[in-house]
Amino acid sequence: MRCKKLMKVRIKEEGENRIENKRIMMGLDGIMY
Repeated sequence: MRCKKLMKVRIKEEGENRIENKRIMMGLDGIMY
């Protein structure tokens, strides 16, 4: 149970990080052009 919960939390964090990275990349693209 605990292991699965940690996995879910980790997946959620990775998903949020990915969204933030996309935002950062889009921001950089906006600055570049």
